[in-house]
Amino acid sequence: MTLIRYLITVISLFFLAAAVVASDDDSFRYRLDKGRLGDTIPFYYKGQYHVFYLTWGLGKTSWDHIVSTDLVHWKKLPTALISDGAADGPDGENMFTGCVIEKDGVFHIYYTGWNPRNTQGREWIMHATSTDLVKWTKHPEHAFRADGVQYPQGALSFKVDGGKAEVLVLTVKTRQQSL
Repeated sequence: MTLIRYLITVISLFFLAAAVVASDDDSFRYRLDKGRLGDTIPFYYKGQYHVFYLTWGLGKTSWDHIVSTDLVHWKKLPTALISDGAADGPDGENMFTGCVIEKDGVFHIYYTGWNPRNTQGREWIMHATSTDLVKWTKHPEHAFRADGVQYPQGALSFKVDGGKAEVLVLTVKTRQQSL
């Protein structure tokens, strides 16, 4: 009798779990309507949990955005960034992972622009800003990329954006390979 109760309990829990996963209730987890969810980029600000994520599988990759105050109930916000650059420009094909930071009330997204048709290089670090985490402005003039030089193990820094910012790069030599 105990075995039968155990089996009924296990089977009931299995069907309950299947029902939760199949439900349309987004209060337990967030699920895309269409496409595939890629890298998640979390950002916490003033009591709100923002998750930016890559949506792919529907054409060009985009940065989409959801927000929650309790990590249970999620609200979808407008798409943050789309690949809308020139066909041969740094983010004219796709955009990939990055980060979100805040400085003096301005939010910054640094993301990877990826385009094999770009004659100046396939991957670039791109920049966009916002004052509300919803409407974003791209700054293609801030884009930069690797310079093609293979540096020895250690640390180096260089100026970008006309000397207004400095980037620190830590390198570890694991094997010889060309960029």
